[in-house]
Amino acid sequence: MKRVFGILMCLVFLLSLAVPVSAAEPEIFFTDASYYEPGFTMEVDKGETLMSCYNNGTSDIYNAYLEGFVQYYWMRNDSYYADGPSITIRESDRACEFYCVAALYADAEHTQQIGTIYSARFTVPNIIDEPTLPEITTTQLPNAVVGEPYSFKLECTDDDMVYELFRSSLPDGLYLTQHGEIEGTPTKAGFWYVVIMATPATGEEYAATAEFEFYVVEDGPDYTIDILELPKKLTYYKGEKVDMTGMKVRIWTPDGYIDSKDGKYLEYYKGTLDNLGERKIFIKYGDAQEPIFVTVIEAPKPTEPAPTHPYPEILTMELPVAVVGEAYDFTLSSADENAIFSIHVEEGDKSAFYGLGLDFFQNGQMLGVVTGAPGSYQFTVKALGLGGEDTQVFVLNIVAPVEETTVPPTTEAPAESTTPAATEAVPIEPAQPQSKKNDGVTIAAIAGGSAVAVAGIGAYVFLKMKGLIK
Repeated sequence: MKRVFGILMCLVFLLSLAVPVSAAEPEIFFTDASYYEPGFTMEVDKGETLMSCYNNGTSDIYNAYLEGFVQYYWMRNDSYYADGPSITIRESDRACEFYCVAALYADAEHTQQIGTIYSARFTVPNIIDEPTLPEITTTQLPNAVVGEPYSFKLECTDDDMVYELFRSSLPDGLYLTQHGEIEGTPTKAGFWYVVIMATPATGEEYAATAEFEFYVVEDGPDYTIDILELPKKLTYYKGEKVDMTGMKVRIWTPDGYIDSKDGKYLEYYKGTLDNLGERKIFIKYGDAQEPIFVTVIEAPKPTEPAPTHPYPEILTMELPVAVVGEAYDFTLSSADENAIFSIHVEEGDKSAFYGLGLDFFQNGQMLGVVTGAPGSYQFTVKALGLGGEDTQVFVLNIVAPVEETTVPPTTEAPAESTTPAATEAVPIEPAQPQSKKNDGVTIAAIAGGSAVAVAGIGAYVFLKMKGLIK
């Protein structure tokens, strides 16, 4: 028994090796030279795709691709675009999404499809990326002190730049290297207006410039600045002005200290921040200064508010009764005047509305001559608009037409009089044209052949009792 069990386990192990488990689907790959910009070609890499079929597909998929039993289709925005293993991207394809589909067949005649594989989706860029020109990002130069070594390096968005002075000069004892470093030991105090220009080392005809106010002081600072609280605003959109609201600073002087709030008593750059990235803004008092680091980001593009559309709620609550054989005209109403109405039918079902002899229009009108049998018919109506869709269940009651009936005219009998009769007899003339007496009841023939009974019993008895009739 143990030997049989061991043999079975070996068979299971061998079968697991023979049937590989695929964790991924085969995929279409593109050649390294493919590029989805207008003017370039996207081409299927048949070798890489074949390996993907081998590693991740079934043997049928692999053999079909190996034998070339395949047709390629290119889809643009999920619609057919072209066929073949390659396409050339055009200017009109910008902002469009593409992918490639390969249909695999069991025979060369492509009569029996056995599978489909897809490429990854890619989108052609909508705009041409313009090169970003370099900019000098340093906004201020630290003060220099007479007789003390000075070293400061300018910052730029491109590291491979050559720096030089443009129609200006540095204080005596200082110089600018071509790598953007200001070095040396100043020998004279004062103020200098400095313009520095940077050009690409590659020789491109473009220059970035920056202007600075440069101070050289006699000796070490007589003042010191302690930043107690940073400004509330440390992140700026490009083009915003510097705002020191919320900043608290203590300025130490030879005679004590001065507290500054919101930048009061301080000198600092008050213009707009136009260079992206991290920037230093120096706050100054006398010959003392301290940097504050802020970040400048792109301002969000204004977005137009999305148009609002009313929800197409169906306002009609019930339908008028319909009569078999008679014309029916009724229009449903919706909160969205532009809503499109339709009879809503679930897949595989049939609406009870059909077969009643009525037409249903997109404006919600039900029109026609009723041919359905009397009864109650329930159906669902859907209203579709830009603000969504609404459904409402209605019941249409159909009744049979009312038959007209003729009611014969009736003659009321004269009421019995309680007043005593006169002393003289009143002769009773027979009705014309024909009459006959039967116990005091007179029946007269009326035009048209109908007879109306005239009650005379009461009058006959009364007259006989009075002796007026023998």
